[in-house]
Amino acid sequence: WRLIFISVMIISLLVLIIDRSPKLYTLLPHSKQFFSYSFSFPNAHEFFASATLSKRLNTIPRHKRLDASHFDSNTLQKVQVLHDMFEVPFNFSRELASQGMLDRVFHQLHALQNSGTGESRESHPRLLVVQVARALNDRLWAMGSGISYARNTLRVPVILWERDSRFYPCFYDVFQDTGEIAVLEVLDQKKNPIWTKRPKVSRDDWATLSWSEFDFIESGHPENEPLVLDPLSLIGKHIYLRTDKSLRSDYSPELSVRHALSDLEPHKVARTQIRELSNTILFSAGDSQTVYGALRDTFKIPKSFLEKMTVTTRVEILDQLIARQAVFDKRRETAITSLYNEKSKSNSRFTRSQAEEKIPRRMARALFAHVQYGLGNRMRALGSAVAFATASERVLVVIWEPDHHVGGYFHDFFVNGIIVMDDFGLEWPFAPSASHTKPGEYRYLRAYNLMRKENKALIAASAFFLVDTPNEHIYVKSAYVVKSNYTGSDSVKKARLSPVSKEMRRFTPVLPVQRLVARHQANHLEFMVGVHIRSLSVEKDIAKVDPKKEYTSESAATVNFWRKATSLPVFETKMSSLISAPSFYVAADSNQVVQQLEQAFPGRIFYTPRTCDDRGAACLVYALADIICLSNTRYILGSTWSSFTEAAVRLGGNGVLLAGVDFGKVKSKKVAAPVNKSGSASGTTKQSGTKKIPPIVDATKPKPAQGQKQDSSVHQSNKAKKPIELKKSTAAQSSLQPTKKTKKKKQSKK
Repeated sequence: WRLIFISVMIISLLVLIIDRSPKLYTLLPHSKQFFSYSFSFPNAHEFFASATLSKRLNTIPRHKRLDASHFDSNTLQKVQVLHDMFEVPFNFSRELASQGMLDRVFHQLHALQNSGTGESRESHPRLLVVQVARALNDRLWAMGSGISYARNTLRVPVILWERDSRFYPCFYDVFQDTGEIAVLEVLDQKKNPIWTKRPKVSRDDWATLSWSEFDFIESGHPENEPLVLDPLSLIGKHIYLRTDKSLRSDYSPELSVRHALSDLEPHKVARTQIRELSNTILFSAGDSQTVYGALRDTFKIPKSFLEKMTVTTRVEILDQLIARQAVFDKRRETAITSLYNEKSKSNSRFTRSQAEEKIPRRMARALFAHVQYGLGNRMRALGSAVAFATASERVLVVIWEPDHHVGGYFHDFFVNGIIVMDDFGLEWPFAPSASHTKPGEYRYLRAYNLMRKENKALIAASAFFLVDTPNEHIYVKSAYVVKSNYTGSDSVKKARLSPVSKEMRRFTPVLPVQRLVARHQANHLEFMVGVHIRSLSVEKDIAKVDPKKEYTSESAATVNFWRKATSLPVFETKMSSLISAPSFYVAADSNQVVQQLEQAFPGRIFYTPRTCDDRGAACLVYALADIICLSNTRYILGSTWSSFTEAAVRLGGNGVLLAGVDFGKVKSKKVAAPVNKSGSASGTTKQSGTKKIPPIVDATKPKPAQGQKQDSSVHQSNKAKKPIELKKSTAAQSSLQPTKKTKKKKQSKK
């Protein structure tokens, strides 16, 4: 036994020496993987368990490494351009060229430069160099978060794949080259690093002065990592970052990281082993049929919905459904165990199978939120959908289709990790509402449409109340706040603590919007008064939109009435009366309005200038910046019946005074004030003109009987102004009831 013990110790010492000596790896080409994978982390030895698989990986073609002396004139010219124009150090550009990645980075920088507009073209795009290390799963998450951060902050990502004892193979030994991401191999970080830390004073290359360096492996991840990686503080700087974990930043959300990693395509000989090592990541290239079948058969998503999704979207939905299902199963298992332990004490015949029958299994379900109309409408509808999905433990899928109201995609405005479908294309009604009449495809789906232009049976969107059905998927098409037990009050002035407003404040705008807002924050928006003027009629508001087809006649008349009530003179009078307001931030639907206000209040008007005035993505970036700037002011002078004003109030939680209601009140008694914004546009029964607008009453509540008081959901102004009229009308109705004498007189007259 002593000899056995000594031999084991000698073998262990040899393994340790081989594992720590890079030179011995070259002498032992087949044993290097066995030693490093067997002793580094569990189940890793399965990846290179056989020598046959190692030989197969060695036969995969790699990028040939070129010596600097063999560079042609074209390569040397590109190296010089990267140095002089984009401030990339010579050493790093030569390394890109030697590993065959120079052309890829060069073209991506120029493409990003040419795609910018206005201010973004004045400053050259920057690189994000992320060096990943340690175990495969950790370095993949670090790589995906770096790619996500780079895309959301308008940078070109470059990955440095560091080989170490925990994962020795090169990147292209395991994954195929898709031609998108530039990946460089770091063979020996200690003796031959690609990136060397620059000294405080760099005399060799001035381009290194435009770089910010972070090494989270040596110094550790800071507690304020989101602030360290704030893109506004790093504008104009290249970033080098060495990490072994996923980056913690608002610009690298988990779903965006998964989206970036799902584009990776492992080699066929290594796909199974890579799946075992990275069990938290789904690769869309090799799993498309498996994902489709699981969503259709296991989670019962309609086939017509799946056909409208991209492969990546299906992977994202399945990934979240599996995670949600694991939570439900664990919760059910705990409940079954507690029930069995409780019942078995009093009843010895009580079995575990009986406990399982009493606690049915809950399946993970999704909420498909189809948002409509303009940017403000979509933001509030999305906020209510996020609140409902979070509280009801559903996977949220947002359907954001570009149209004449919003000519951009969700990712043109926000970087949040939300599953988004850019195209839906199914016409309403696509599913019967009654459960027993549903075909097999829609058996597990509840569908609701709050757009009166499509759903003629809808009385009012403000009267709709969404009820959670845990065993069914839910589809809701809306431009308003979807009322439910989880969304709180839909009133604008009571929305400061609303769950909808809280979710809306978590939206992270894209970097161009952040830059526009940062400019005005330097002028102290918190001391300004926000002004939003919405005065264009429905006919003149949106090009290529026919109001007769897009809205009902009642909603169009209501919108036009309040647009007239929120004209420029009304705001100008109110602004003149505010002596304590030093300056105003103005957002209007017409440039002429801003110019007139500048003449009336010289030196006190701030706004975001723009060169376009349409509903395209480039113009709506300025509109989103206006909403955020308004939300940061002291309080807002807003326009009644405008989702733009409502979005600004919900984002900031500040006070608001509405034109036509709080100032410049409408003198006509025949027109009532709006109940709330969630039932505007196509969800109300109001109309302008000489007809009286009836108050909106919750359709889910019974109507009051004759002679009784109205329900409390009636608008306060109607309750306060017409209690006497209600009594007179009821008394008149009771006095006009026919009696026997009146009947006889009528008969005699006839």
